[in-house]
Amino acid sequence: MIRSSPHRIAVMKVSKKSVPYKIEFARSFSIALSNHSLLQALKSYLPELKRRTNALERAYQASLTRKIGTIARRNVCETKLMLHLNRMVSEIQGIANQNPQTAETMIHTCGLYTKNKRGRTHHTLKAVSNDKSQVTLICPSRPKSTYRWEYNNADPMREDLWFELTLVQQSKVTRKGLISGLLYYFRVAVIGWKGKENYSQVVSAMIR
Repeated sequence: MIRSSPHRIAVMKVSKKSVPYKIEFARSFSIALSNHSLLQALKSYLPELKRRTNALERAYQASLTRKIGTIARRNVCETKLMLHLNRMVSEIQGIANQNPQTAETMIHTCGLYTKNKRGRTHHTLKAVSNDKSQVTLICPSRPKSTYRWEYNNADPMREDLWFELTLVQQSKVTRKGLISGLLYYFRVAVIGWKGKENYSQVVSAMIR
């Protein structure tokens, strides 16, 4: 039996988020899976994911009118989408368990998080802006820590294609001069008194 290592338990942190957030997450999740070379087996899930995402978006817009039955319909669509996403995360976990060397990166490039056996999730990286040829990245601050920010605009599964963006003591950085239409990947590692920690999950941003 293949056991999960302490740092590659897949976690999807969207259950308590708003409906618009879940819709956006589902669409980003779909894009990430479409571009993932090791997760081709999950492509069969994508048409149903798109259908349930679109159904939830329509139900959400209808619920804003507060007409009878629209909120109940939205809740049903939301539940169906979350069930489908959870099935997909379980599949990703199974594939990750079979590829222990790339498991953590695989999970992160899908927009998911990793959790150790004690239940602690790794530091969360967020891309909060990706307009005007730039993206602002934020992770939780740590006292007396340095942050190694890295980017990749080719294949996030290849370590040799990750490049240092900057090495600073700020938990917030802005990457400027990005090319429109190109997909970028980012990650960060916190360096504290115990040394460098594991990398954050990978986030992606595309300049429109």
